[in-house]
Amino acid sequence: MLRLMKNSVILLIFLFLSSFHVYGEKHESEADQIKLLHKFAEEGNAVSQFHLGVMYLEGDQVPQDHTKALDWLSKSANQGHSRAQYSLGLLYLNGLSVEENFQKAFDWFMKSKDFHDSQYELALMYLQGLFVEQNNEAAFYWMKNSADQGHPQAQYELALMYESGVGITKNLKKSEEWMKKATSQHSPE
Repeated sequence: MLRLMKNSVILLIFLFLSSFHVYGEKHESEADQIKLLHKFAEEGNAVSQFHLGVMYLEGDQVPQDHTKALDWLSKSANQGHSRAQYSLGLLYLNGLSVEENFQKAFDWFMKSKDFHDSQYELALMYLQGLFVEQNNEAAFYWMKNSADQGHPQAQYELALMYESGVGITKNLKKSEEWMKKATSQHSPE
């Protein structure tokens, strides 16, 4: 499960980055876009800080620099940017660019607990007993919140939880309903 999460970290960060546009303005070159992004980030814009952090993390359009990545992601996260908080949580959970630290991962996920991806990670931490005591009811709570917000993998996992009675009374009808929701979104496995 942790290996799957590690592989999905890069995919998620790439998906965030693929939606990168500098406030709808047209510029002649990527260099102009990067300069403008730096300007906004240095002025304290949390969205720009987040995107710049992801770019440095991946080495996309800028030289890869994990120190700068963590700096920009932290600045954005400390301003309450939920995707930056979630991203830091993933980095600490998986030991990417930082030393693995489940306490910090949990704390960052809790700070962004209204974000469906963070809810999903919290559910997995409770299911697996990572940093927190294993607690199926808490796992169900977070998985259900994430699924309710349309997270397809959470919908799939929730269907399995209903099917097997993990954290909730077994309910095959609800399991089927959630499986249909998940598969309608082309949920993985």
